[in-house]
Amino acid sequence: MRFEDMNIKIFSDGADLDKISEAYQVGTVTGFTTNPTLMVQAGITNYMAFAQEVLRIVPDLPVSFEVFSDDFDGMYAQAMRLKELGENVYVKIPVTNTKQESRSEEHTSELQSQAYLVCRLLLEKKKHTQHLTSV
Repeated sequence: MRFEDMNIKIFSDGADLDKISEAYQVGTVTGFTTNPTLMVQAGITNYMAFAQEVLRIVPDLPVSFEVFSDDFDGMYAQAMRLKELGENVYVKIPVTNTKQESRSEEHTSELQSQAYLVCRLLLEKKKHTQHLTSV
């Protein structure tokens, strides 16, 4: 079986703009994804400028960006702002805390509830239905 015949999607995961550009130009990936941890490791200090640059490099493939807020209002606001960047943007809503706080059962349950509420609220806006992923 040829690679082209397999029903596999390969996403490049990272925050290095040169590597994103190279992977896009080679054409072997079907999309891109990143997260706040990878962006910090890459020295990214302006999330929105980084996201806009990624979308300039990758105008026609799916690109996933993750919200980094730990509270409901912040997650929702960030998700809405990220989604408005382009039709190829997918927004990831995490169910774990970015502050690496205690993973107690009660705390995790609270974060999962917040992620669920953000996803529910965003799904009510029909144009965002196809652009959500919960991680």
